Amino acid sequence: MRYIPALISALETTDSVYREMTRISNNPDRVPVKSNALAESGKLDLLRNELARLNRKFPSLQPFRNINDLTVEKYNTSVYQETLTYLRYVGDSFTRIGNKVSDEWDNFYITNRDEIRRLENMYGNLKLQEIVTKFYERDKSKILEYKNRLVQNYDPVYLEPENRGYFAFRTHFFAPSKYFMGRLFDTFGFNITLLLVSLIILYITLYYELLGKLVDYVEKIRFKK
Repeated sequence: MRYIPALISALETTDSVYREMTRISNNPDRVPVKSNALAESGKLDLLRNELARLNRKFPSLQPFRNINDLTVEKYNTSVYQETLTYLRYVGDSFTRIGNKVSDEWDNFYITNRDEIRRLENMYGNLKLQEIVTKFYERDKSKILEYKNRLVQNYDPVYLEPENRGYFAFRTHFFAPSKYFMGRLFDTFGFNITLLLVSLIILYITLYYELLGKLVDYVEKIRFKK
């Protein structure tokens, strides 16, 4: 699990900047607002964004209630300790879930070993698997930072997309599903349906010469003017 270590690293970077500033200013309780070092070199915006996303995506976890303290004005040693404790709690929770899923998979594989191997021999494609999981991606590029967000850059075929809007259906490359009108659709079925709908619209447009009629209508309006 690389996500939580990346957040802890961002928190440590922020606290390192904070401690340096407090050492210089001799003010252990609060960083002066007029200083921009913590805002520019710290990762407070990233931490707020990612902790808010964690709370939305995993409602079963205990929510982090001190997100509003991750600001230049309120950040201090106490906020650091509370945030670090919460990130460790989330990391431990993910580890327990991962271990449980791993045990379930091991039991399932042992029970169905022959059938799984038969399906792998018939349909498995190692090279395709390497592509859709980004198997050879360097460790430094597994988690990317972009616009104060952390982006998972490995196993995209297993990563569910985020709901970005009612009619928005753009997702990351190799996403297994897409959101559209508030519902989650399988990527293959959605893309085939979109292609068929586009072909039908194009066929109707060509059959009734709608583009030509539209051009004639625009020309008549321009001629009248």
